[in-house]
Amino acid sequence: MEAPWGIRVSPLVRYQAGQNFAREISVGAAAANAVGAIFTGTVYAEARDARRQDNITVFDIRADRAFSLGGTMRLRALFDLFNITNSNAVETLTRTSGSAFLRPTAVLSPRTARVGVRFSF
Repeated sequence: MEAPWGIRVSPLVRYQAGQNFAREISVGAAAANAVGAIFTGTVYAEARDARRQDNITVFDIRADRAFSLGGTMRLRALFDLFNITNSNAVETLTRTSGSAFLRPTAVLSPRTARVGVRFSF
């Protein structure tokens, strides 16, 4: 969309549906030997789709303006603003049973800005 003074504004909305997951139990070799089991690894404690992570919606915007420097040389000034609503949705979390169950391991980055210049000739 064109704004005054030759500034071009580009909004972007991204939506990501939360991933299904289930509580997991990690069976170590020592625990398996203690109960006489031969299996070690991770097993599901509930149905694979029993839980769902947060849905993530992010709103970003870019504003840029081109300047002619004579001949075929052009300069474009850019300004990006990411995660305008400052969403702090959980991207990944701990699925293994224990004291860390459902503890976030990655959270969406906070509001961030970027300024740049592009030169072409």
